[in-house]
Amino acid sequence: FDPCDFLKAREAQLKRDDPHYVKSPKDDFLSMKTGLMGYKGTVSLQIAPEWQIPESVDALPRAAQAETLAKLLDREIHSRYRLLPMNYAAADLLEDGNRFAEHYSANDRTRFLQYVEQQVQRIDLEHRDDDFLRTRIIEMYANPTLNQDKALHSEL
Repeated sequence: FDPCDFLKAREAQLKRDDPHYVKSPKDDFLSMKTGLMGYKGTVSLQIAPEWQIPESVDALPRAAQAETLAKLLDREIHSRYRLLPMNYAAADLLEDGNRFAEHYSANDRTRFLQYVEQQVQRIDLEHRDDDFLRTRIIEMYANPTLNQDKALHSEL
């Protein structure tokens, strides 16, 4: 779990509603405190083997080298994510499909939707847009799945 998911969704709505919105120091402190102290559930640390920069990168122009290295590193990181059932359920909810259904149960999906609803209800905004906030939270949990899928099925 990302203990700051509801705070990030709140900030996304504030930025959507006011393009000049800037997070206050108080809000920044709350995010740091929540991130450090909040419930995270299962946490996984992956140690990758030593990695060699492909020789083909050296032949690229300098700007292209940096961009290519960033893409290669992203692919290495994303391909090693340890995904949980809620990540797969979130991806299917976001895509309105069942591409990843083999990785979660109907109960996992229901519990995730209940969690999302609980987090949306925690958001204190005068003109709270529940649909927008719900989608932002679902995206947060879907992105690791979608990034890993892209990393495992793409070529640079």
